[in-house]
Amino acid sequence: MLTHSIEKGLSFTDPHVWFGWDKAVELARQSKIYSDKYGSDWLRAMCCSALDAYLKAFETATPPCQNELIIIKKAAEQSHSGITCRAGIKNFNPQELHFGHDVDFNRFFTTRFSVRHFANKPVSKECIDAAARWAQRAPSVCNRQSARLHIFPNDELGARILSCQNGNRGFGQMADKIGIVTVDLENFLSIGERNQAWVDGGLFAMTFIWALHAQGLASCCLNWAVEFGQDKRLRKVVSLPQNEVVIMLLLIGHYPEELAVPVSPRRPLADIIRYHI
Repeated sequence: MLTHSIEKGLSFTDPHVWFGWDKAVELARQSKIYSDKYGSDWLRAMCCSALDAYLKAFETATPPCQNELIIIKKAAEQSHSGITCRAGIKNFNPQELHFGHDVDFNRFFTTRFSVRHFANKPVSKECIDAAARWAQRAPSVCNRQSARLHIFPNDELGARILSCQNGNRGFGQMADKIGIVTVDLENFLSIGERNQAWVDGGLFAMTFIWALHAQGLASCCLNWAVEFGQDKRLRKVVSLPQNEVVIMLLLIGHYPEELAVPVSPRRPLADIIRYHI
């Protein structure tokens, strides 16, 4: 959260000199506590490189406190420890992307359907990894990246998982893989964030589904709007951390050569959009 505050402030058109000083000092202190307990990893490298970018942005300005500047500098120096995880800001030129020219977005978004007929063909770990990596680009509050993805084979264990969900009868057994999207509640701090898990988890799940679609893979979302007893039953079948809340289940597989899908007409645009301009 503190790292994202630094990055966000640096991305402003004209950031205030030494904005968020207290947060930068706290980030430096927390990164030291973290490294003493867990060692150096990508997370510490991310924190320290954000501080390095922060110092470079205002290196000619007089800092609010020299003693605290030393604390920040010591942390920033660790950004060159050899672990690659760069934070801060980077230049971005939208014109170089040629939006709308390389991909037919209308075709992409209108050809994804929930599939209830899968080919008898395995989905590779590489495809799952690629989709998950792209799904990590989904927005999350303060870049906390709270979503988690559990992948299971659709074997005997898979059948037990699917037996906990009532919307897959008659076709669930055809999919090659079963995904369970969860969110780690330890990323949230207060009652005001009580609904954030569903927002972040939903954004991750949708992006993951689009990423599967981009690779020509089929999927079907399985609703997890259940009472406590059913959730507890699932947790007896598979070992999910108690601090993770289940957002949804997902069937993953390959398309057969031919299949039928629901048309699922969409509401008229006038039903869902209101212009307040």
